[in-house]
Amino acid sequence: LTALATGTLAWAHADHRSRVLACEERGASVDALWDEGARARLRERFAATGVHHAEQTASQVIPWIDRWTSRWREVRTETCLAATVTGRLDAPLSARADACLDARRMDVETLLEEFGRADAAVVNKAVDAAAELMRVEPCGDPRYLARRSALPIDSSARARAVRRMLSRATNLRVMGKYDEGVAAAEEALALAESLDAATLAAEVRVCLGKLLHKSGAYEPAEEALTRAYVDGGLSGAHEAAADAAVELVFVTGYVLTRPDAGLVWARAAELAVARVEPEEGPRAASRLSNLAVVQHVVGDPLEAKRLFERALAIDRREMGPEHPRVAIRMNNLANVNDELGLREEAEALHRQVLEIRERALGPEHPSVSQSLNNLAVLYAVHGEYAEASALFDRALALAERSLGADHPALADTLSGLATVYDATGRHADARALLERAVAISERSLGPDHPTVADTLNKSAT
Repeated sequence: LTALATGTLAWAHADHRSRVLACEERGASVDALWDEGARARLRERFAATGVHHAEQTASQVIPWIDRWTSRWREVRTETCLAATVTGRLDAPLSARADACLDARRMDVETLLEEFGRADAAVVNKAVDAAAELMRVEPCGDPRYLARRSALPIDSSARARAVRRMLSRATNLRVMGKYDEGVAAAEEALALAESLDAATLAAEVRVCLGKLLHKSGAYEPAEEALTRAYVDGGLSGAHEAAADAAVELVFVTGYVLTRPDAGLVWARAAELAVARVEPEEGPRAASRLSNLAVVQHVVGDPLEAKRLFERALAIDRREMGPEHPRVAIRMNNLANVNDELGLREEAEALHRQVLEIRERALGPEHPSVSQSLNNLAVLYAVHGEYAEASALFDRALALAERSLGADHPALADTLSGLATVYDATGRHADARALLERAVAISERSLGPDHPTVADTLNKSAT
């Protein structure tokens, strides 16, 4: 009997160890996707673009993907152990965790594929794209998995193809490749509809609506997002419904200049977000930020300030103080503070944004130039022309290095510096800068664009 008991214990120990090793191997499977070779290929591809700040950007992107893959490895191992060793996850929740983790892995796979064919535009948006990868932690949260229990799990090859196209379209949107993204999303939608996969189609429509918005097709964007909201709610794709409602706050209330509709969508989004985020998270922050924009449109900057502050607090807590999205929230709040006459608060925020972008993106990134430009505008508006001129000069020099001398983004900085020159009596220099700004804008926007007309008017006066 003693020998039998000893043998049983030995077998149990060996079985336990075997299960643990199997789970660790499942977690380590991400190493096939991201290892030293993958890091080297990313650096080489970025360098091949010839972009001034490519090497610096690669060095900023790699830690984001390192952290993401490390967390994926941990969560994959933990969920496997919970299902096969400790029994904390039952079979249905374990299957849902696997589906969630597989989808997250597909997101980073498609992102790395885009990095593998990077051009200048991809390099400029690479840190944002890596930072915007969906968090892995919910895939290991039983409460989150239980909330998704009504969603079907389709692991067929065609459903996986839809997921891959959706992942690619999402990454293309973040990287500013809107036309390519629309094409990918439309292809994904057609396949999802052929599968009669209502929940998957709702997710794709959210992505398509966001891409149409970014590409300037505002009415089709509203239509796609509204359909996603309704279909998502009816099919149980509540995250898709929430995302659609949040986007519609901005699209209707600001872009389509229908603030009353934006306010209605804000209430709908509040309910939809609460359903999928019992505790305020990134969706709640986006809803608050979009609502703040609409409140500003209707003439309530104080309420806009309050909402921007709430959104900023949530994103700082959820994403960390160095996340690029935090910098955007701070920039919006700075602009409202300046409008309210809170000059010192506005300047402090703009300087914090500048510091975050220098650390998160690298000091030679074009977004740093944008922050310098924002600070320069603040000084110029308050008549502090020497400081404004120095900042505009820095912004212009950096933009020329990082984007090139004829990039459309230079037009605003040239126009701002021209305004400072004109105010300080350097009229000939101001005219030369405005003529350069007009030439750049005409090439990128066409001679009849309102921005060109506005710059021409400044030149004429």
